[in-house]
Amino acid sequence: MIKKILYLLFLFICNLPVHAQIKNNTYKKVLESNKIIGIKSQTPLFLMEGDHIEMQFILENKSGKENTGQVSFELWDANRKTPVDGWFQNIFPSQYFTIGQGKSFPVRFPIQVPFSFNQPLLWKITASSGGSKVTMEAVIPVLNNRPLVTEKLPLIIKNDTLQQIDFKNLLVNESESLTSIELSTEYAANPLFYAFQSLPLLMNYSDACVTETFNRFFGYYLALYAIKKYPIVYSDFAQKTSIYFKKDMLLKQADLLLTKLLNYQLKDGSFCWIKGGIPDKLMTAYIHSGINKLKSLGALPKEISEKIDPALFKTESYITNISIREGIDTLMLHKQKTGWRNNIETAEACYTLILQGQDSILLKPQITIQLGNQTEPKPVIYNLSNSSYAHFKIDGKDIIPELGKMSLQVKGTEKKWNNTQLISFGALYWQYFEQINKIDTIASAIQISKQLFKEIKTGNQTKRVLIKEGEELKKGDKIIAVLQLKTKEDQEYLILKDQFSSSFLRNRAINLKSDIQPINIKKTTTDKGNQYYIRQLKAGTMVLEESYLINHSGQFHTGMTSIENSQVPGNIIYVNGIKFSVVD
Repeated sequence: MIKKILYLLFLFICNLPVHAQIKNNTYKKVLESNKIIGIKSQTPLFLMEGDHIEMQFILENKSGKENTGQVSFELWDANRKTPVDGWFQNIFPSQYFTIGQGKSFPVRFPIQVPFSFNQPLLWKITASSGGSKVTMEAVIPVLNNRPLVTEKLPLIIKNDTLQQIDFKNLLVNESESLTSIELSTEYAANPLFYAFQSLPLLMNYSDACVTETFNRFFGYYLALYAIKKYPIVYSDFAQKTSIYFKKDMLLKQADLLLTKLLNYQLKDGSFCWIKGGIPDKLMTAYIHSGINKLKSLGALPKEISEKIDPALFKTESYITNISIREGIDTLMLHKQKTGWRNNIETAEACYTLILQGQDSILLKPQITIQLGNQTEPKPVIYNLSNSSYAHFKIDGKDIIPELGKMSLQVKGTEKKWNNTQLISFGALYWQYFEQINKIDTIASAIQISKQLFKEIKTGNQTKRVLIKEGEELKKGDKIIAVLQLKTKEDQEYLILKDQFSSSFLRNRAINLKSDIQPINIKKTTTDKGNQYYIRQLKAGTMVLEESYLINHSGQFHTGMTSIENSQVPGNIIYVNGIKFSVVD
């Protein structure tokens, strides 16, 4: 069992999402209003690095006479609360206007989105006239057209030690297109910390497929159980993320997720991967096993057990003829061949650690972490004592190649865990954006391409013209985006992500053209792009089409497209977009 836990922890640390997450929340509100001037926003819902765009607004005269005034436009880093007008080349931030009675007046503020800005952007517009003013502001995401890459160096530390580690890719990095986001290090004296750290990650998955919904449900009740079983670890670590560990919130969310989970169950007792899909033997076996794990721990409250027992009974009837062992063996075969590295493995690791953990082993060793050489530039040194967990990070603007040399010293780990000399764990993470053609990828049986066409009507005839790199388009042009997937082998559990350009306005829904058909496909759409969940895809070619109207003028990028198997994350295939310009 110890070897199994160490193996899980090694994969676990290799694939933990880094603490630094780029949050892109959107909101818009009017801060001040009056009966003289009104403002209407015609800005995009997001921006993309490299965009050159005119942020457009309409000023309305709501008074009974002509009005003259001044309008100003400001840009702020929404996270740091600092102005970024210079960074975005907002060189005409103030303009004058005269609006006739009952008329409106357009104002435009040209900006350029820098490639090194990866934070939510706050814009604010204020119009003043006759001693009155109106102010509107909004926060919008700034998206990357480069993938976010996380390189991870796991450390397994036996007893007291002094380790010298080289993060080679950082030490030799000379790429001019790479933008560092964060360099972080962490250390945990008790393996249970990784379970507590990762439970919120399970709880934060979406509900787009049954594994995500079930693992959220599983994570909530495992968290409630862990809080009760390991109060010392909880008080020492989990309270740092207390927002995820409030019992009332956990119970409420878990109850709601049970209803969502049961909506995936079919009449024969099986579960489907996406709603409306086919019976899925693998997912059914996984959910059946997971619910029984929670029941064996005593982690499910009586009322929840009573609600879920009828569904569990139906599931047992379904798997009688196919054998649950077959499903579990298939699951383990996936792991042995590919390492999963997904939310299923996260759930399994959390369960194993919580089942076998020791609350009493709370070593508080002395930890010294040094990044960089002793010589110039000055190294970054962290000293920590009387703590079982440490996490430090360096912001992207301060990252230099020399920080790829790391020294880790641990003292005071003499105690034993399950009659085995204690092994503690650490990791070094480097997160950065890089161009697609400079990222190492693994060969895949799937090929994906994306092309954009302009639709032109001549009389009763409609034709499509391929849009090339750097081409000039016009506002109002109708654009057809064509995604083509080719696969030499049957594929399962695919997730296809396709970004929009910030200049696009969606026109109509998906049009599927194919010499093959996926057994089922589910599409989810946000302001930033489409995401397709493809349960099963036979060998052949599939084409997806979507139509847009061009809604903003400037210079833009079409964004990235990617596809991966959700059971083997990390093996992602990227397709880069093209640049184009738009005139009025």
